[in-house]
Amino acid sequence: MAYSTVDNVKKEFKQLDVTSTTAVKSSQIEEFIEEADAEIDSYLATRYVVPVASGNALILCRMMSRALVRERVAGVLSIKSGNQKDDQDSTQMKRSDVLDLLKRIAKGEVAFDGATLLSSESGVASYVSSNTVERTFKRGDKQW
Repeated sequence: MAYSTVDNVKKEFKQLDVTSTTAVKSSQIEEFIEEADAEIDSYLATRYVVPVASGNALILCRMMSRALVRERVAGVLSIKSGNQKDDQDSTQMKRSDVLDLLKRIAKGEVAFDGATLLSSESGVASYVSSNTVERTFKRGDKQW
């Protein structure tokens, strides 16, 4: 399941014609969406079941996917047109904003309701990790 669609991305631009012969092709945008969604899932998979399928978490994933793809498409358009100035509104979410948000979500600093937390049932459960017990051995200290 893709978080965004070609039509979602087209709506991010004032005038974006997408056909098989234009500067940006629909097949390219589909590939950009696939890559953006994989990147989003790679961050979220450390804490949540992916792909995210419901709730506000899905809405956030859609927004982040569109932002990542929009930036890629804008880059392709600026290269192919020879116009290196940024035509996009500076208030739009940038790649760095998306990555910062993904890192905060993966750390549990941002509410991500609707997403299913990973359970330890599929892996090894740890009493120490689950109960925030201080570890006896510490990395970098000589303890012998």
